Amino acid sequence: MTQHVEGHGNTVAGRDAFTLYGDQLAKQVLIRDEITTAQVRAVRERFAPPVGFQAALDTLRRESVVMLECSGDGLRTAGICLLRELDLGRERPIEHIPVDEDTELGLRRVEPEALVLVDFRAAERLGHVERRFEGFRAAVTGEGGRIVLLLSGNESSDFRHEYWHLVKRLDAPIVHDVLEAHLRGEMQEHLPEILCRWVETAPDARPADAVRFAQLLRDFRAQSPELPLSTWLAEAMSVFEHYVEDLAERFDKAPPRRRGLTLAIALLNGARNEVVHDAERSLLKVVDYAPESLNPLAGEGFSGRVVELKSATLSGGRVSFTKRDYDTSVLHHVWQGFFELRDPLEKWITAIPGTVQLDASEQGKLAGRVLALCAENGNAALLLNAVAKWVHHDESLAVALLSGAAADDRIAVQVRRKLYSWAKDPQLSPLLGRAVITVCAGDFGRAYPEMALTRLGHVASHGNPDVVARAVDAMLGLATGRPAVLNRVVTWLRDGTREQWLMAAGLLQRLTERGGPELTGELLGNAWYELLNGRDRVEVDRVVRERLTLALVNGAGLDSLVRAARGDRALLDLIDMASFRWLREDPDERGSVHERLLALIDQQHPAGVA
Repeated sequence: MTQHVEGHGNTVAGRDAFTLYGDQLAKQVLIRDEITTAQVRAVRERFAPPVGFQAALDTLRRESVVMLECSGDGLRTAGICLLRELDLGRERPIEHIPVDEDTELGLRRVEPEALVLVDFRAAERLGHVERRFEGFRAAVTGEGGRIVLLLSGNESSDFRHEYWHLVKRLDAPIVHDVLEAHLRGEMQEHLPEILCRWVETAPDARPADAVRFAQLLRDFRAQSPELPLSTWLAEAMSVFEHYVEDLAERFDKAPPRRRGLTLAIALLNGARNEVVHDAERSLLKVVDYAPESLNPLAGEGFSGRVVELKSATLSGGRVSFTKRDYDTSVLHHVWQGFFELRDPLEKWITAIPGTVQLDASEQGKLAGRVLALCAENGNAALLLNAVAKWVHHDESLAVALLSGAAADDRIAVQVRRKLYSWAKDPQLSPLLGRAVITVCAGDFGRAYPEMALTRLGHVASHGNPDVVARAVDAMLGLATGRPAVLNRVVTWLRDGTREQWLMAAGLLQRLTERGGPELTGELLGNAWYELLNGRDRVEVDRVVRERLTLALVNGAGLDSLVRAARGDRALLDLIDMASFRWLREDPDERGSVHERLLALIDQQHPAGVA
């Protein structure tokens, strides 16, 4: 048997579920939100257990729940692999529940023996979720399920005290083991030599460094399989170390204007010559450096200065570095080694779209460099500031950067929190609101539909007609299907703000008009029942009359509207009165539809007569 938790819209271990009321029967429609077996296998194949993994596994086996915290990366991977260890031989998917501040754990349902990964890390305030966790835990474990909870560090002291016996800290895995796990199978014959060289040259590396180095090594091997291992190692190590020795000579000892040109190429590597030139001049203005050679009749030309760098080349009217990842290495080198340049660099980067005319490929390069710099350093502040500025000059560029950042595990938590706070900000500009909507409608929304729907609902509550229309279109287009959207429609109609109610009412009308095989009459009836119970009776009346107009056009929908009242006298009377007001607007054309509606109300009304 499946255990139920009270509520209109529930979830089966991370799957959207809806209770359908029709013909006095309750059914369930489920939409999966899971980590697939293929994804679980891919994670497990390159997993190096962190310190404390076995203790966490023992707790999970004994208590059916474990709560994980760690100081570095890899928490989600560890959670997946813990659940995988319990499921050896069965190969089941893992149900994934990324939690927001207003996630309703108390309205969840569970399947028997579900494997559930709950992630608290995107939520800054967890009081609402904490209060409902115990009921959710009891429902899952009561049916033989297991839960791994990823802690954010924002939990209350009361929550920590209550579940202290379930909290396990994971410390970083041995870096040597991480590198071996990521090269095992592909470069097995070279492992001893690789590991020996790694220990000699990177004794203080982090696990994430080992992952990056392994990928570089695989890339160089694939690029030049005929070359010896020593060459792959040398190339990979140079890129891995961000060309630290080379830049110590070429950048640190260079005069100011040569540094400026190097930074301009780094930020826009592969861009047109004039674009890099304009970006360089912009940087010089930001740092208030005005060399005499800026006089157009003095100094060398642009091409001569590029050649003088000896690290870049000119081809087809564009300028590029000659070495792989040299661009991101320059930015990383300056960010980590010249702290006094951080503020000027941020001011320069955020101003670029307003001072330099970029084509589509250059926009992509700029977004890629900024994302790489922030992700490498684990701090999204520069990136988020850039998005807020860029959106006023180039919306597509801001969206591209924000979309990539929301999907990058190194900074995704920070970015998703910011998406949430932007969505709830009453002062949110329409331009930034549109950017949030576009991101939620894209890859982020398809991967995390619940998070996307939450943010879309908050953005739409600002009341700007264009923003509301875009949010509704985004919800309709989410690849998870319309039932997932209907679950949120029910929530907004029942518990949302007035603006969210209006948005949800409009969305429900669009869904009703479109229909579709996944939208049964019963499911729509459940949503319409919540709408009919809306607090603003004037708005309810308006929506009912619009629904009747829709029935006039397509000849359908009257029966489901009446059944949505579920025999409630007050709701049936409301429909009845709204229909008479609707009829008076055009009695001749609307008379037949009105008569059919009255007949249906008569059949459902407790008194037998409407």
